[in-house]
Amino acid sequence: MKPIHVALFTTGGTIDGTDSDLGTLRSESDAAKWLSLQPNVNVLSHCLFNKDSRDITDTDRAKMASAISECSADLVVVTHGTFTIAQSARALKRALGETPRTVLFVGAWKPFGNLDSDAPAQMEFALQALRGERPGVWIAMDGRLWDPDVTEKIDVEPGKFKLREVG
Repeated sequence: MKPIHVALFTTGGTIDGTDSDLGTLRSESDAAKWLSLQPNVNVLSHCLFNKDSRDITDTDRAKMASAISECSADLVVVTHGTFTIAQSARALKRALGETPRTVLFVGAWKPFGNLDSDAPAQMEFALQALRGERPGVWIAMDGRLWDPDVTEKIDVEPGKFKLREVG
C-alpha cells in the first residue's frame, strides 16, 4: 500500500475526546493518536481549538479555512463535533471553492474511550476515502461521503442523532 501524507486539523467534539454532556475534556486528540498508528500514513497534526461544536463560531470557521488553505497537504482530515459538522463543512467548502484537495470532516457518535465507540470505524472509513483521493470537501461518516451542501444532523429518536440528506 502506497504511503499517504495527511494533514489533520482537530477542533474538538466527541471524536477528539471532548464530550460536554459528560464533562470530559482531553488535552490530546484520540483521533490524532489513532491516525498516527496506521501503517503507511504520515500525519501532521494541528490543533485549531478544542470545543464542543455547538460553541464553534464563524470566526473559528474562518480560522479553520485559513489554516487549511495555507497547508501544503492534498489530503486533509478535520475532526469535528457532530452538532455543527455540516455547517462547518459548508463554510469550508465555500471558502475553498473548487479544490483539488480531498478534505474530509469526521465526527463520532461516541468517544474513542467507550467500549462501543464508533470513532475507530469512522476514522477507518475516512482513511479509506482519503486513499480514493476524491477532491472536494466532504463529511465522512457512517460509511459514506456526505455532501455538506445537502446534509444536516437530525434527532431520529431521543438521545440518538444521525445525518441525513436534505433538499
